[in-house]
Amino acid sequence: MESSKNILDRNIPVVPQFLTSEVDWSSKKKVLSEWHDQVNGKVQKLIKEDFPRKVLALNDFLAEEYFDEKYIKGIRQEMIISQSRVGLPNDLHMNHDSTKDNATTTTSKGKEIKAASIESTESQEETDHKQAITVPVNNKIKAMSNLVKPKMKEFIEDLNLIKLWIQLLIPKIEDGNNFGVEIQEEILAEVRFALSDGFTYYSFMIKYHNTRAGIVKKIEKYQFVEDYQEYLAVFDEDEWIGLKSTVIKMRNHYDRLHSLMTKNWEKLICPRASNSDTMF
Repeated sequence: MESSKNILDRNIPVVPQFLTSEVDWSSKKKVLSEWHDQVNGKVQKLIKEDFPRKVLALNDFLAEEYFDEKYIKGIRQEMIISQSRVGLPNDLHMNHDSTKDNATTTTSKGKEIKAASIESTESQEETDHKQAITVPVNNKIKAMSNLVKPKMKEFIEDLNLIKLWIQLLIPKIEDGNNFGVEIQEEILAEVRFALSDGFTYYSFMIKYHNTRAGIVKKIEKYQFVEDYQEYLAVFDEDEWIGLKSTVIKMRNHYDRLHSLMTKNWEKLICPRASNSDTMF
């Protein structure tokens, strides 16, 4: 009896205010149920109608000139940096040394004044040159990337919605026949895998410009090293291959998920025979 009393005396977590009102929670539950119905309708249309359409649309997209082997031949972009810009640091360095030699006959105070003047001139001239030079992006890669990015964003949004839908379909854990639940979990794992791929592809597209800028800086600094020029060309070609591969994998994910879900539709919607009163 004492133990029962101790259990009853334990601190009970405070129930959120919106749950204390039965009428209020009932209205919220109705709104939530309506939203679930909207998700269900949207996802079923997405899987049965939109996925096949998107597979065919991506096939047509891959047939465009951007993904033709001829297109890659025009991707190479030679970087031409102004010779005056390249020679600037060395020229300044030589002038600086010469002035220091001439200044040895002056007082120590005079040396400090001249050195400061030279440093100020060097800084100003370098700033002027940097402002005058703009290194262009690879417009062919940029054009492709601008076409692929919206499709990848749409792909990620589609899979996020499907992931939520399957999670809402999974019934409560019970003993007995869970074969249908296992199918749901297998499909959910495939969706997560495709979603992870999507985030990876999108991240690579975002990082492209930052990485390329680093290569351009190397070319600017070491213009006499031809390997950097070649590396830039190979890097752009690799990005072209990556963009084409991204579109191919997007199409394949759409196709595979459509096939997997439609073939197992009954088990996906109703994993247990006794679970016919599912929320959808």
